[in-house]
Amino acid sequence: MKDAVPRAGLDLASMEEAIADPTSHAEEVELNQKSQLEAGHWGVPLFVHRGEPFFGQDRMDSLCWKLEKDGLKL
Repeated sequence: MKDAVPRAGLDLASMEEAIADPTSHAEEVELNQKSQLEAGHWGVPLFVHRGEPFFGQDRMDSLCWKLEKDGLKL
């Protein structure tokens, strides 16, 4: 992690500080779980774009294609 985090443009110390209290993220986790269930899924990775679910690593290419089709520059 200490090598990968800076390559991603992030700061490990600030990340560790942010997750020091696991209860501080409970509300966000619950909201994410609720959103997943509303989209009709329960696992990861899951992305929903304009109501269309993209579930699993094998759907990432399809998601990128759809995002580019909708104008996002990747």
